[in-house]
Amino acid sequence: MDRNSIVNLLKEIFITCSVMDESEEDIKVVESTAAEWDSFTYISVLLEIEERFEIEIPEKYLGENILVSLDFLCNLIEDLKNNTN
Repeated sequence: MDRNSIVNLLKEIFITCSVMDESEEDIKVVESTAAEWDSFTYISVLLEIEERFEIEIPEKYLGENILVSLDFLCNLIEDLKNNTN
């Protein structure tokens, strides 16, 4: 899965979870709002990411807000996808 595919799927997830508006062009808008999400929203987004990408985010990343850096999140997804295939 290439970076553009990951970003496009993340955008779909963020829209589905109502943390990003469909009219937004830049997915990076999520970086500025992720720190303000309540725990339910954060967990919902993480679960949706795991389900849609067919990955399991390691527990060591669950204690930090991995959504404040989309570069980190994309790299993590790439690594997890490469290790499961």
